[in-house]
Amino acid sequence: MKKLHIGCGSDIKEGYVNLDFLKLLGVDVVHDLEKFPWPFEDDTFDEVYTAHTLEHLNNLENVLKELKRVCKNGAIIKIMASHFSCGVTYRDPTHKIFFSYFKKVAK
Repeated sequence: MKKLHIGCGSDIKEGYVNLDFLKLLGVDVVHDLEKFPWPFEDDTFDEVYTAHTLEHLNNLENVLKELKRVCKNGAIIKIMASHFSCGVTYRDPTHKIFFSYFKKVAK
């Protein structure tokens, strides 16, 4: 099982390809997430994890398309991001995207 940790910073996860835009200790791949394509082949990963990274990006649509490209069919993608209602979300001037959760109700 091949796993990718996007925007890892210093939170290096064992068993993952740790990706960040800075060359820090333990980072496996240094790459800007908004430079396409990412340096991975199609259908590479079974799992992707990212925490508090996507809200810092300019083009979420292209990032999600790239995630789809590098993930195998049926891959698990775990995303953690600040909810728009959290005060910290607005205090951080590097946040560019605000996330919410809406449950679609079938009629």
